[in-house]
Amino acid sequence: AHTCLIHFIKRKQKMDTWLKLNSTRKGHDAIARLLQYACKIVTSWHLFPAWFQQLETTLRLNRKVLRFGTFADSLNAARKKAAPSSSQEPFIRILEALSLICNAGYLFVDHLLILNASKLLNLPDSPRWARISNQFWLASILHQLVSDFVKLGIKLKQSV
Repeated sequence: AHTCLIHFIKRKQKMDTWLKLNSTRKGHDAIARLLQYACKIVTSWHLFPAWFQQLETTLRLNRKVLRFGTFADSLNAARKKAAPSSSQEPFIRILEALSLICNAGYLFVDHLLILNASKLLNLPDSPRWARISNQFWLASILHQLVSDFVKLGIKLKQSV
């Protein structure tokens, strides 16, 4: 009976973790990303490639739809990040705000591409828009990377 109780508790903890993960937008994205990348692996091993490739495409589009409207969240976060605070250097705040603004640009253009792919919007030259989206994404990553290096440099100076 004791072993059954322990087994039940472990199962309940796993279920609680699953429910908690599944109850958030980030959780949904993490689950869909896991399945999407698993499909990519199976497809690359040439095991049922057509079926898994279609599933991977569907999951990728699902993740994009789940992100729909999040560009506004990024813009709001950028506004908050740019506001003066005593806890961060102004240069770091600006870099992180720029990163969030670029992320909002990436998400907004990605939303336009989703609407174009679903035939709800007619984007002329969609490959150009995809490049613009990728450029926003890269700029976002680079701004955040520079910010992280600056923060690392500050911490190294403080530790010496």
